[in-house]
This record gives sequence, structure tokens and C-alpha cells, in this order.
Amino acid sequence: MMKKDNYQHELVEIGKELPVIIMKANERELLDYFPNETFIPAHWHRSLEIAYLGGIEAVLQVGEKQIDIQDGFTLINSKEVHSIIGKRIEKNAQCIILLFSYDFLKNNFEQFDQVSFDIMKLNKHKIDLKKIVDKLLCSYESNDPYKNMKCNSLLFEMLHFLFSKCQEEEISIQLHNKKEAIEMLDYVHSNYAQELSLQDVANYFHMSKEHFSRKFHEYLGTTFKDYLCSYRLYQAYDDVIHSDESIQEISDKHGFTSVKSFIQFFSRKYHETPLKYRKNINN
Repeated sequence: MMKKDNYQHELVEIGKELPVIIMKANERELLDYFPNETFIPAHWHRSLEIAYLGGIEAVLQVGEKQIDIQDGFTLINSKEVHSIIGKRIEKNAQCIILLFSYDFLKNNFEQFDQVSFDIMKLNKHKIDLKKIVDKLLCSYESNDPYKNMKCNSLLFEMLHFLFSKCQEEEISIQLHNKKEAIEMLDYVHSNYAQELSLQDVANYFHMSKEHFSRKFHEYLGTTFKDYLCSYRLYQAYDDVIHSDESIQEISDKHGFTSVKSFIQFFSRKYHETPLKYRKNINN
């Protein structure tokens, strides 16, 4: 199960039987949860995430690097700051997500924190990897009383595939950048609902505004101002569709400077005012 944590990072809870969470979604489920042009702001988690997107077009952003995904795999390294834009979902689309337990990986591969995998290398072998994923799903959904043994063997086969074919070679600088990016994100996520200026955040990290802005853009591929607005909107979205709070209350709760600016940002993203969007969703 995944829970959205406003203050730290995405928390991933792993079950006892398998060292991985396996999630599968069809076209209808994807459209309900992940409508076209949906933006999931930058976040991170300790788990290693591998997802197969069949009939789905998306853009994965890691730092300043954008990766177009269509009928292929996404790969999110442990503690890697990333964001996703869903562009298009085709008929009969499917999404399969595997979230590997960090503790399991660390216990079995002592140097795991010094390892990073390359998504481009992975997609060069996507046909072979998809065969392993299909076998894993088949075993996972079977009634075989010993299916966990088979699933675990396939998970180790998949990890062997990653370690032997998909490792990145130079990651020392990336590890430093990853740590600094996480610290920046955690601070913004903890304080996004307050009045928060670029100068305030730069002061907290003992940097000039210019230096902080360059670093933030380098790590996250967007400006501090745009990210803060996107994250506020992302958090406010749930309250628009799942609560009875007024638009003014939601605007104040999530740090917008005025209800007018909140309505403008929301309308620009979702092509309707928050009130009209709420009414249409509920109907």
C-alpha cells in the first residue's frame, strides 16, 4: 500500500510473504487514477521501482533529464527524485508496477546504496524483462500453494538481470546530488503550506538565491516557483474532489497567496474552475 505523506516522501509498505509490492491496473483504472496530462510532482522513496507501461505514453523526469516512455519500462532508483507526466492512455492499456523493499535489497546486496541502474539500458532488453514480469504475474495470480517460492525465484532472476545488464558506471556525483535534492524537497514539502519565498529557502540552505535556483533546477528540472505552485496544486486536488471544504479554505490550507490565484492555477491545469471540476467529478 502506498500513502501520500505531505511532509517527507512517499511511504511504501511491503508485505511479509514477498519482498515486493506488485500492482496492476487496466485502462479503466488508469483513467480513474491517472487521467491524461496528469502531473505527479517530484517525490522520492527508498524502494526500487520498476513499472511496465503498455499502451501508455508518459514523460519521466529525473533532474533535468526527461525520458519519453511508450510501451516500455520506467525505472526509479532508490531515493531518486522523480516526477511523471501522463500524456496518453490507449485502449486496452495496462500498467504493472513492482516496488522492491529497500531493506530486502540492502540485506541481500550490501553495496546497494552505491548502485544505480540505467533506464536506457533496461529498455534495450525490455522484451527479455517483460517475459520475466509476465511469468511473475502468472505465478502471483495463480492458486498454487507454493507460488511464493516461484515468485521469489523470479524476483531474484529479475534483480540478477538488473545488476548484470543495467548498472550505471559513474554514480559518485549522482549520489551527492541525490542527497542534496532530497533535502531540498523535504524542506519544501514540510513548509509548502506556509508563506515560502525563494529567499527563505535559500537562507535555510545557506546559499544565495542565484546559487539555490541553479541547484534546484539542476536537480529537479524546474524552477523553485513552478515546483512550489505545482506541489500546492497537487496537494489541493484531493481536497477539491474528496472534501466539502470551500475553495477559499482549500486555497488558504495549501499556501496559495489568494483564492483568485488558486482558481487561476487550477483552471490552467484542469481546464475548469475547482468548483465546476468538483461538481463534474461527483456527478
